Amino acid sequence: MNITQKLVLPATLALGLVTVPVAYGLDSAMLSDPIYEALPPGEFVLGNGDDKTIVNAKTDKTYRICAGRGSKYERKDQIPVKVVHDGKTTMVNPGDCADVEGKEITVKPGGKLEEDFILDGKFHRLK
Repeated sequence: MNITQKLVLPATLALGLVTVPVAYGLDSAMLSDPIYEALPPGEFVLGNGDDKTIVNAKTDKTYRICAGRGSKYERKDQIPVKVVHDGKTTMVNPGDCADVEGKEITVKPGGKLEEDFILDGKFHRLK
C-alpha cells in the first residue's frame, strides 16, 4: 500500500462522517447532546421536562417537525410536541407535521407526561 492509498481511505471516511450531519441539517448543538448519539439523525425523544434544541443557527432555517405517536403506552389524551421557534410557539399533534422557521428551534412536551411515557418525532430541513 503506497502513501496515497494510506491517506485516501482515512480522508474519505472523515469526509463521510462530516457530510452525514450536514445532509440532515444538523448542527453542533445537536451533535453535542448525548441523546442524539443514540438516535438516527433527524429524530428526537422527549421525556417529562425535556427540551431539545434541534436548530441553533445564525440565519433563519425552515424545518418540518413531525410528532410521533408517543410511547407504546396508549392514552386517551395524546400530548402534542411544543415547538418553540424564535419566541413563537407551534403545537404539533401526534401523527401531524408542521413547518417552522427560525434561528433557534426547540422541541418539548406540550403537556405533562405520565411516568414512563415518551414523545418522539422527526425533523428535517426544508430550506
